[in-house]
Amino acid sequence: MGNSKRDKGAISWAEAIQKAIGVRGNPPVGEGWLTAKEFAKKHKLGLRRATGILIAGVKKGVIERHDGSKENPSGKLVTGTWYRPASR
Repeated sequence: MGNSKRDKGAISWAEAIQKAIGVRGNPPVGEGWLTAKEFAKKHKLGLRRATGILIAGVKKGVIERHDGSKENPSGKLVTGTWYRPASR
């Protein structure tokens, strides 16, 4: 029935759902999303300056922010933040 720390053979309910729907994580939906690192590279800025610009844009309402997660190259689920211009 339930998942127990002692029951090493049991699959957790979250893993079962992920396997059933075939999606891992919560990536952004739609186009135009960039991470702070991608934004910095695209605009030839340092990461610290790029992050400051993005945070200021979110506060002003001109940039959308999505806090989610995705699978990294080694297969682990990691959190991430994506940004894009706000749609009006």
